Amino acid sequence: MKRIEKIIAPLASIEAQEKYIIGANKDNYYLPEELLEQAGTVLSIKNGSTIETELKKAIEKFRFQEPYSARELVYSHKSWLKIRELSIALLKELNFNLSEWEKQL
Repeated sequence: MKRIEKIIAPLASIEAQEKYIIGANKDNYYLPEELLEQAGTVLSIKNGSTIETELKKAIEKFRFQEPYSARELVYSHKSWLKIRELSIALLKELNFNLSEWEKQL
């Protein structure tokens, strides 16, 4: 698996977000801030497709609503939903099988 796919998959996967953001525990969790930072970094290195550019811009524009709940972020935050949608599209463009990746969660 390429580095970009590894980093984008958690942003694309509702299952991963339910398990590691909403259902996080002290040993197994994703920090949304870190997911965005890592994706922004990997996307800034690449000079890629239109979807990559759109995703990079969406990440750069993203602002957390303070305070935020994990549930509201994953299910209701419009900018987060857009990032997830673009992440799914990018993984499809890269021929990455998100369903197979989710089976390993």
